[in-house]
Parts: sequence; C-alpha cells; structure tokens
Amino acid sequence: MDLVTKEGLCTNSEKLQRKKQILHQIHMQQ
Repeated sequence: MDLVTKEGLCTNSEKLQRKKQILHQIHMQQ
C-alpha cells in the first residue's frame, strides 16, 4: 500500500509541476 500511495502522490505532484511549467511558458510567450 505504501508503494502505491507514494507512486500516486509522485504522479500527482509531477502532473501539477507540468501544469505549472506549461502555464509559466504560456505567460512568458505572451
């Protein structure tokens, strides 16, 4: 269970970081 929860949290954090990076790139382009 620990490994599964850790992996889930990791994927969620990565998704949030990617969204932030994409939003940052869009703001920089504008």
